Parts: sequence; C-alpha cells; structure tokens
Amino acid sequence: MLTSLIASEIVDRIIVGSTGWSELFARHDFFQKYRYYLMVIASTENADLQLKWYAMSLDTTHFAAHCLSGRALSNLGYVNSS
Repeated sequence: MLTSLIASEIVDRIIVGSTGWSELFARHDFFQKYRYYLMVIASTENADLQLKWYAMSLDTTHFAAHCLSGRALSNLGYVNSS
C-alpha cells in the first residue's frame, strides 16, 4: 500500500492549516515502485451501482493484469477504492 497521501487529501490538510504547501510537492517513489499503472474512473447514479461497478472493474483489472504478467495477484500493486 502507498505510504503517501493522495493529492486531494494533502490539499484538504493545507486548506485547514494542518500542513504546508511543501508536503504537496514532496518527492515520492510511486513511479519507481510501479513500472506500469492503470487508473480506472467510474461514476454511477447511486451507491449500490457504484459498489457493483467497483467490484466488477477491480476483478476485471486484476484478471487482465494476472493474464498479462503471470504473477501472483498480491504482488500487482495498490488499489485506491475512494
């Protein structure tokens, strides 16, 4: 799992004054840790549909990555479910 916060969480902390702008621009190692990455964004009309789409897209993404890489699914990376 990533140890750093995502940008929107850092911005929220900047707005309330609990951190400074330097945290937003701090060096990270995401692209060194993960050679390839895929971002899937899906939106739906309600929470029930969102949960179904989330589960389907997660399963499909894991299946595709497993087929392409031949590695165990637990080594594929990080999933941000927010």
